[in-house]
Amino acid sequence: MLKVLIIDDEPIVREGLKTIIEWENYGFHVCGEAVNGKDGWIKINEYRPDLIIVDMKMPVMDGITATKEILARCPETKIIVLTSYMDDEMVYPALDAGAISYLLKTARAQEIADAVRAAMRGEAVVDAKVLGKLVQRNR
Repeated sequence: MLKVLIIDDEPIVREGLKTIIEWENYGFHVCGEAVNGKDGWIKINEYRPDLIIVDMKMPVMDGITATKEILARCPETKIIVLTSYMDDEMVYPALDAGAISYLLKTARAQEIADAVRAAMRGEAVVDAKVLGKLVQRNR
């Protein structure tokens, strides 16, 4: 069973993600939840998750800083960003920090579940709006 850690400051988001991930038997288990990147680091040391779903804007330590620190110490961990923000100040730094996927909180449950499975295969999933932004940047 692969372990997933959810890092988001909103309780309803954490509860919803846990339901999505454990709803069907995908072979994933939510091993823990954290309210910010600093709290997430404590949980990472405790649970050693295979995959982390992280929000971008959180108190104490944001998702970009958390992603950098997590991957510097645990490079094998897969990180999916799930956020409401698609501005340049969030998208590019998150992907540059090593997040494998970038999804918006408007994603459907099936899209999130598919992104979790894809990440564990080493495949990136990027929201279509964010992908359009990346394509425009590279032109």
